[in-house]
Amino acid sequence: MKKFLFASISLLSFSTAFSFTPADSLNLPDSLPPRIYDDRIFKESIHTVRLCPTGLAGGYPIFSDLDYTTLLLSFDELDSEFKTYHYTVVHCDANWQASDLQPKEYLGESMQDVIKSIQGSVNTRQQFVHYSVVFPNENMQIKLPGNYAVLVYEGDSSDHPVLTARMMYLDHKANINGKVHQATGIEDKKFKQEVDFQISRELVNIADPYNDIKVCIMQNRRKDNAISDLKPKYASDKVLDYNYESENVFEGGNEFRQFVISSFQKPGWRVASIRKGEDGLHLQVETDKKRSYLRYSYDGDMNGGYEIKTLDGANDSLGADYGWVHFTLQTEETFEDGGLYVMGDFCHWNYDTANRMIYSPEAKAYHAKIYLKQGSYNYCYLYKSDSLAKGESGVVEGDHYETGNNYLILVYHRAPGSRYDSLISATPLSIFRKE
Repeated sequence: MKKFLFASISLLSFSTAFSFTPADSLNLPDSLPPRIYDDRIFKESIHTVRLCPTGLAGGYPIFSDLDYTTLLLSFDELDSEFKTYHYTVVHCDANWQASDLQPKEYLGESMQDVIKSIQGSVNTRQQFVHYSVVFPNENMQIKLPGNYAVLVYEGDSSDHPVLTARMMYLDHKANINGKVHQATGIEDKKFKQEVDFQISRELVNIADPYNDIKVCIMQNRRKDNAISDLKPKYASDKVLDYNYESENVFEGGNEFRQFVISSFQKPGWRVASIRKGEDGLHLQVETDKKRSYLRYSYDGDMNGGYEIKTLDGANDSLGADYGWVHFTLQTEETFEDGGLYVMGDFCHWNYDTANRMIYSPEAKAYHAKIYLKQGSYNYCYLYKSDSLAKGESGVVEGDHYETGNNYLILVYHRAPGSRYDSLISATPLSIFRKE
């Protein structure tokens, strides 16, 4: 078993005894039924779920024993009552479907544990309880590299989680040399970005590069437009080449829109007004307009991310308050056979009712209101047809090859005779921009 540097886990502020239970003594199934795991919330009172490298909010949820990385899972429950939440970890394949491995094959002695770091909010209008846990930890050892889903649940049954979150364990065995640039194809040059790369096979024995290797390319943590079905264009003894012209291109999108709600005493950046309502504070973001026909303009952003921050309290995690954030997109155009969504890391890039906009013919505008914690936020408007899984950025935001996007290339290897996909490389790339 590989050793990790464990971050300390704070205990409850009141006296309660906790202990972890060995997997052999649990009354739980050996494996959960196959399903696709995603970053999802299944309980209405839970908000602001984050799974990031410890000390690096917004980073990719990847840990490795090479640099002793740990991940921090945190979330708020909008309640004043402290609850006992358990968590477990499910091993997944490269497509995030539960693998057929038994828990004892990828976990240590413990198959589940209790979240021990529980703290109440401090001087906030909206009372909440903040929960957090570090992965891996002394009670939850993970033995095999690959994809994992964290399941948090009440009681003794992990079949009904209150939330699920994705994380990855990296066993670095392949180097990637790649670049992001303006698309090569004539029709795509002004609107799309191309991700070309080579995988070095010198550190890992790849018997069949066309079937044993799976790659996934992600843009700004989006899942709906990820490319995951690429095969090598050619393979040599040293590298696998993925230099395509159309199979590996992404819509460029636009720089993200932004707003700041770090203080509820006065409007922050791009916040038009703050008012009190019976159901809490309401903050109106400045009215937006379509940008699909405008020329590209550089604007520094967090590529869809967000940062929890308050100027009204001393502690960002416990003192940052919640409020209703109102979005308005002024347009006479309505979108049929689909929906318009406010998207970003804050909603895990999920197309849900909570972030779907509603059109008002009287105002000639789309509206949405979302309950958010204080901080700085990036967002964009994506249109998604009801019949498709992928959203479109060009409809409202416009697509530009110059847009400063982040990309992540994940490489999985399933050796002959193996029953799981091992994550052997995770390489971030960014578009080159002329300043």
